[in-house]
Amino acid sequence: MTTAIQKKQGDEMARLFTDIDSRMTSWKKVLPARVSQDWFAAECKVAVQRNPDLMACTKTSLFDSLLTCAQLGLSPSGRLGSAHLIPFKTGVQAGGGKWEKATVCQLVIGYRGYIDLARRSGEVKGFGVEVVYEGEKFRDVGGLHPTVEHDKDRDTDEKQAPEKLYAVYAWAELADGFRQHVVLYRPDVNRAKAAARGADNAKSPWVTHTAEQWKKTAIRRLIKLLPLSPDRAQLLARAEEAEDAAWTADVVDVEVEEAPTARTEAVKRSLVDRRRTLSQEEMMTLKNGEAERLSAPKMWPEQMPEDLPISHPDAQPPEPGAEG
Repeated sequence: MTTAIQKKQGDEMARLFTDIDSRMTSWKKVLPARVSQDWFAAECKVAVQRNPDLMACTKTSLFDSLLTCAQLGLSPSGRLGSAHLIPFKTGVQAGGGKWEKATVCQLVIGYRGYIDLARRSGEVKGFGVEVVYEGEKFRDVGGLHPTVEHDKDRDTDEKQAPEKLYAVYAWAELADGFRQHVVLYRPDVNRAKAAARGADNAKSPWVTHTAEQWKKTAIRRLIKLLPLSPDRAQLLARAEEAEDAAWTADVVDVEVEEAPTARTEAVKRSLVDRRRTLSQEEMMTLKNGEAERLSAPKMWPEQMPEDLPISHPDAQPPEPGAEG
C-alpha cells in the first residue's frame, strides 16, 4: 500500500525527471560525441533514484552539477564510480539578515572519472593507481630509470584500515611508450587533505572513502605531468574545479549572494537613482516596462536564473531548505 509520503515523493521525482528531460535539449549540445543523450538522461534519473535526498537540493546546484557531468561525459549516477552527486546543508542569508539552511548539490569527481578523462585523450595507453598499506613491501626507485616495486599483503580487513595507509602511487604509459609515475606518502596526502574544504566532515569522501581519496590525489598530481591536448587539459581542469568546490557542508556562516529581498531593494534603489537623472521630457517618453528592462540583470543566451551556475552573479541564490 502506497502511503501519502511515498506518493508525494513519487510525484516530486516525476516532476524532476520531466525537468531533466526538458534540459536535455541544451545539454546534448555539450555532450561528447561518444555519449548518448538517452544514456545520459537515464544516468541522471538513476542518480536521483539512488539518492532521493537530491530532490531537496536547490535546482540551481543540482542542474549545474548535471551540466558539468554532461560537459565531461561522466555518469552522475555513482554506479561507475566516475562522479557522485552529494547533497549537503549549507547556510544562506535570507531577508532581514537571518541565516537559514538550504540543501545544495555538490559534484564530486571520482578517481575513475579522472582516469576515464585521461584515457579518452588517445595519448594515454595505460593508466593505473594503487595504495600501499603499512607492512607491505614497497620500493620507490629513482634515477634515470624510475620505477615502483610493490608486493600486496591484504588477507585481512585490519591490514586495509584507513589508518594503515602508508603511500599511494599512480602511473601512466603514453602512446609512444614513455612511462610517468608519481608517489605520494602520508605527509604529502595530508597536505592535500588540509587544503580540501570540509575534509574532516563526516560526509566527506576523505572520511567515507579514504583510500579512494588517496588514489584521486595521486592521479590529479600525475595528470599535471602528462602531455595532454589543450581541449583535454581544459576538461580535466573543469573536473578539478568541481572537486575543489566541494564540502562546505554544515557551515552556516557562509557568505552568499544577496537574498532575493535585498537584491530587489538594490534594484529599486538603482531604478530610483536613474529616474532622478532623467529630464522631465525623458520621463514622459519612458515606455511602460522599460524601467524594469533597464534594471534587469543580463542573462546568458537561452538561460533562466535557475539554469545559471551557482557561482554566476545573475544566478538565483539557493532557496532556504528544511532545518536538519
